[in-house]
Amino acid sequence: MANVEINELSVEHTTLAANDLLAVDVPIGGGEYELRKIKGQNLKLARSRSFHVPYYDNDQDQYLYGVELADGVSRQVTGAFQIPQDYQGTMKVYAIINPAGNTGNMKYWFSVRQGGVGEAYNAHDYTISDQVEAIAAGLNLIGEVSLAQATAGDFVTLGLVRLGGDAADTINAAVYLLGFYVTYTADN
Repeated sequence: MANVEINELSVEHTTLAANDLLAVDVPIGGGEYELRKIKGQNLKLARSRSFHVPYYDNDQDQYLYGVELADGVSRQVTGAFQIPQDYQGTMKVYAIINPAGNTGNMKYWFSVRQGGVGEAYNAHDYTISDQVEAIAAGLNLIGEVSLAQATAGDFVTLGLVRLGGDAADTINAAVYLLGFYVTYTADN
């Protein structure tokens, strides 16, 4: 039987025992499908996962809805995490912004640096500088950064700087950082 590539598959259980069967409709051409059964021992499913990384901030301007990134000034907030051991691929990092109902353009830079034990903390630097992004009134995920060299167990440091005094930053009000959001594909 020929190998068949399945581009999209949705199942409720991601762990199949050796004798479990998974039924899959496989395209065979001409709009036709054939039902095939796959034994659990022959199947490994990757899962999408996500987690929140809290911010670090020693100032007193923390609110229930995040740490304040004031208008008219530059302000940096940081975070850090370790890449999970079940990491398989496609890791992306975002900053979570709450504009408290305000809209406009936000100018910022987003520093994402990664290194393993024995490496420099910034062995892999994914920093995006002088970014301008339209901010909607609700929660926003900004600064999508893909970690092309991600390795399970490596450490990642994060830094978001709002350039609130720049003319390109048109929100004209404080925005709030809730932390950072990470997505990745896990092995099981």
